Amino acid sequence: MSTPAPTEDLLSDVPLVFVSNSYLDDLTTTIRSRPIPWEGYHKAELITLDELELLKRVDKQSREQVRSVMQKDSEKYAVLYLHLLEKLT
Repeated sequence: MSTPAPTEDLLSDVPLVFVSNSYLDDLTTTIRSRPIPWEGYHKAELITLDELELLKRVDKQSREQVRSVMQKDSEKYAVLYLHLLEKLT
């Protein structure tokens, strides 16, 4: 009886595939076009002023602009998103 291959070996052989779905693309566009009331979240004390400022820097920006901002302040944004996710739990 042979031993099963380690998971790492199995995963390294799986090619990455780009999957496009027009329904999901349309849904994503619709969701992203909705305004997010960041100021309201701040007034309700759901986010801090510092979090609000970071979020407004990337809100309604192109992917390239968001990528540029996040590369400059990657540690701040990593902490920001971790804190936001923590608040959801």
